[in-house]
Amino acid sequence: MDAFCKSSRKFEYRASSTIRFATGIVVSLVLLVAMMLTWGNAIPAIIRREPVPLLLGFLTAGLIKLEPGIILTIIALISLFVIIYNHLHIGLALTIFWIPFFLFPVELYKFAFPICEIILLLTVAAGTIQFIAAFGKIESIAGNRLPLKKRRFPVVAMDYLVLLLGVLGIISLLWSQQQRPAVTELRTIILEPILFYIILRSQKLTTRQLNIILMAFLFGGFLVSVIGLWQYFQGTSVITAEAGAKRLASVYGSPNNVALYIGRCTPFVIAFAFTRQPLFHRIVSTATLIIMGSAVLLTQSVGAIFIGIPLSTIVVCVLVLGKYIGRILFLSASALLLVILVSIQIPRFARAFDFSSGTNFYRLRVWESAINVIQDHPLTGLGLDQFLYAFRSEYILPDAWQEPNLSHPHNIFLDFWIRLGFCGVILLAAIEVLFWKYALRLYKKFRYQQSSTMYPIIVGAIGSMTYVISHGLVDNSVFVQDLSYVFLFLLAVIVIIQTDDNTLLSSTAMS
Repeated sequence: MDAFCKSSRKFEYRASSTIRFATGIVVSLVLLVAMMLTWGNAIPAIIRREPVPLLLGFLTAGLIKLEPGIILTIIALISLFVIIYNHLHIGLALTIFWIPFFLFPVELYKFAFPICEIILLLTVAAGTIQFIAAFGKIESIAGNRLPLKKRRFPVVAMDYLVLLLGVLGIISLLWSQQQRPAVTELRTIILEPILFYIILRSQKLTTRQLNIILMAFLFGGFLVSVIGLWQYFQGTSVITAEAGAKRLASVYGSPNNVALYIGRCTPFVIAFAFTRQPLFHRIVSTATLIIMGSAVLLTQSVGAIFIGIPLSTIVVCVLVLGKYIGRILFLSASALLLVILVSIQIPRFARAFDFSSGTNFYRLRVWESAINVIQDHPLTGLGLDQFLYAFRSEYILPDAWQEPNLSHPHNIFLDFWIRLGFCGVILLAAIEVLFWKYALRLYKKFRYQQSSTMYPIIVGAIGSMTYVISHGLVDNSVFVQDLSYVFLFLLAVIVIIQTDDNTLLSSTAMS
């Protein structure tokens, strides 16, 4: 027995020694890579200045998108990684900028990935190396020597809920009948956006850095609008709908997807345009709003024009001009009534309130089918990206046979329930309750500081989440690659401002 114990202790000692040796090797390699990436004082001062790497990052990402050949692409990827390692917020900005272009992948040898996914992976790799390098107190390009304990960020309830979203997604694979689409959706729509959230939350962002990420998001929406308008008037990438109506499609295959994305951008633009910001910012925001609004109108999306845009705009206006709430509501109701009276003269909207045929009829039928799914699978739902296969093979109603290829139930609560089960709906409710608790608390704190940079960001995030929920009642909401990133981005923005508001405010004063 003693011999067995001695041999067991000997084995444990060898095993622990091996683990320590392997850990030492890994940490040493990471520290070596970190030193090579930062280069200490060897990097010219001009490269350390934020505008230069930001410009280089956008140019390098654009070069990768053009696919100049495998050699140049690899060189561009290495260059982009070095930039992101030294300025992690630039990687986050580039990721969210390229999100709406996920349908146009970049060819890398025999594989193809959306450029937003490539940049995200580079950012995650850079952030991971920075995290491990903190153990060795490696000097960064900014000259900081920060031990790991000083780099930690306060974990709040929202962070746990976001991680729980990933856990539920993984568990749902256990009952997903079609494993391949389920795994793909888990990776692209749940896990990768969660990684984006984690990297964004883990950074001690200054106000300027947070603004850069936000502006990248809005610039992406602006570019989608400009491309869509150009194509629309050129007669390309246009979807012909009821009565020959021409609908703007831009970089998406569906006009509704354009409206879903741009509609999340417009509340921020409205907030910047109507708060006490510098005059130049307000002029640019107003011009951007006109372009985005024109693009949304030309999508002729009923959910955007009659639900999402009006409600989110009213919320932003009430928050900004609260003392005129009576006038705002009166003018909003009058404007909406006028829009309805005018729109019913347009063939596309003539049947917008007819529930006996057309889009509304099929929407009611797909909701009924979704409820039947939930009745059969009340606890687990179907799993990720399973609705299409179950709907067209089993749950489609006989009088809805003309629309057999619906991949989601066109309602945010039904969608969460069917993909993630009953716990998914509870999780969504918890996330929303916490978001609004944080957001309204921040609004009350900043409501008399409209000239503050934080104020329009907070108001814009509230308006954008209003759009997510309101338009999501009749269409897609979260489970598309671009929409998922934006959803988690909105959560992260509010949590960052709440947990780091002193840092952000001090950085504003310094600038």
